[in-house]
Amino acid sequence: MTESRTSNPEAARDLTGPISVSQALSTINSINSAITHSSDLTQALNDVLDAVLRVTHAEGAEVFLREEPSRDMVLSAYRGLFRGSFYQIPRFHPGIGFPGLLAATAEPIVTTNLPEDSRYLRSKVKEKGFRSYVCVPLMDDGGVLGSLNIAYRHREEDILSHLQFLSWAASPLSAAVQLGRLRVQDLIARYQAEPGPDPEPGLDHVLNHVLEKMVAAGQADGGAVMLRHPLQETLRSGVTAGVFQDTPGCGFSCGEAGGCPALARRESVVLVGPRRSWEPACRAVNQGMKMVVCVPLLADGVAGVIALGYRGLSTLPPTRNVGMLSAMAARAALVVRNVAHYLETQEPATSGDRGRTPGKGEGALHRGGVPATGKPPQTATGGPSESPPALDIRCFGRFRIYRDGRLLRPSNFPRRKALTALKILITRQGKPIPKDALIEFLWPEGDPETAGNRLYGVIHALRRGLESQKYPGAPPFILTDGDSYRFNMQAPYRLDVDEFLQGVKRGEELEAGGDVGPALKVYRAAARLYTGDFLEEDRYSDWCSPEREYLRERYLFLLHRIALLLAENGEMENCVKYYRRALLADNLREETHRELMRCLWRAGRRDEALRQYRTCRALLADELGVDPLEETENLYVQVLGDGCRDSRSQTKIEVSRTVSREIS
Repeated sequence: MTESRTSNPEAARDLTGPISVSQALSTINSINSAITHSSDLTQALNDVLDAVLRVTHAEGAEVFLREEPSRDMVLSAYRGLFRGSFYQIPRFHPGIGFPGLLAATAEPIVTTNLPEDSRYLRSKVKEKGFRSYVCVPLMDDGGVLGSLNIAYRHREEDILSHLQFLSWAASPLSAAVQLGRLRVQDLIARYQAEPGPDPEPGLDHVLNHVLEKMVAAGQADGGAVMLRHPLQETLRSGVTAGVFQDTPGCGFSCGEAGGCPALARRESVVLVGPRRSWEPACRAVNQGMKMVVCVPLLADGVAGVIALGYRGLSTLPPTRNVGMLSAMAARAALVVRNVAHYLETQEPATSGDRGRTPGKGEGALHRGGVPATGKPPQTATGGPSESPPALDIRCFGRFRIYRDGRLLRPSNFPRRKALTALKILITRQGKPIPKDALIEFLWPEGDPETAGNRLYGVIHALRRGLESQKYPGAPPFILTDGDSYRFNMQAPYRLDVDEFLQGVKRGEELEAGGDVGPALKVYRAAARLYTGDFLEEDRYSDWCSPEREYLRERYLFLLHRIALLLAENGEMENCVKYYRRALLADNLREETHRELMRCLWRAGRRDEALRQYRTCRALLADELGVDPLEETENLYVQVLGDGCRDSRSQTKIEVSRTVSREIS
């Protein structure tokens, strides 16, 4: 993109206008296709921003992503003019600046008077003449995952249509970011500890593994991992790679762990620019580095830092990889902790073992009766429960509510909109939703005053319908917060979505700790909970679409993890079943077709593997108008060639038998 295209603000104004629904949907389809066929998160972000710029004719587009564990918003991608101005502040704390405010409220931000808006803190952007700005949230189950933003140097009169388009684009982008994080975390999560008499070499072994994966993911020229000594405040050097091998990082010459800014602030530190501008404790780092990214490694009992070094400034913005690397570091800290504990005690530890209050059966409970660790409770998979909660809510597939163990019917709620209101409140995961927003969802075309009166009646009917007879003193399920309503997460309830997500998380923790058998068992229990898409009866409702897409992605991830573990265990028939289940959920996922082909081939079902390739090719052509990827084509050639080798081998056997008969 060149500056000449929109260097004149008035000329740029002529290019803009309201975005038609057909134009928006066409672009969203293109975004979905680009995301589906990209395994590189950075490329996916850039492709989305390029598409957004083409449709909105904005002059700058950017993505901020949430960092762990600080929850700061960091600049991860930018396309457009004056990038140096937008790089002025690449990190915002929650509640500070537009990205930080969005992180705190999860609400879009729109302005057509940027120079006078004191909330916007990048003064250089204002100096370049930018006047309009739109900022929408990217969401995951933990809240705000990031933000998608666009900026104009003119006062955009049709900004509401641009806001709507950006909100649509945020949904597939959120799914792509979540999937990208899962992929990079998976590179680390599958490490398995090998016990040895001396824990230090074993620990260095896992640190090397972690460093190798993070150097590759961050496209760095080398790196170092340093851990705090468990009994002292000083930091010891762990392992090094690449350009850090001769000079292992900064060596933490400050001597005390508190001197490391990444550990002291519990956030990533990006060192770039003149060396004198770097943190004082970091200026002794390898002199050949133009940029260093330091990511804290933090978990219960683990404190350290991973430093990645760059000879040049090939990663722009400099904070581009921070969101992804922080997600990897969170998983790496868990693996390091589990391995260290295993090597010290010769007994594997799981993430739920520390700080856990034992209870009957499954241990401590999460929310209103949902286990914090272990497999989901039996009621979620159809079995009995010793103490069922007052409310049991099933959102996968057909929406169902059990009150005191009995299925509620629509007739239990005299107001028809009561169940819809409950679904909306559940989707918000305990966060307050303003009455005006709830009214807009329930009666989008209604008169606001009349709809307001109706809402009071709906909430009253909902509360009465959910009220438990067995637990008369239980907390109410629907709470009022000023002019907002929210679902009470502390009430005695069970939600299949909670159990599903907790099961996936628990399985990941077990797998990261090397407990593959228990992990597989927990994974399979979680998969049984997914009996259909999230609120599938409301598939055309905007308020639940992002949650539905996210849960489907988690389900597909889960099925792939199960299939992979089964394949590694030699259970090829069961592996085939799980890949087929994944295709039932999304038959345009080429990676699934490819893995099913490979699984069938390994199971000796070569003809089925070839048929699967033909099915994949036909679907991609009919639905997306594309050919299979080179990786899929190469696998097809391998499978086809394997049949040719079998045929040649059989011919040799027949010739040998004929010759033997003639000799005899």
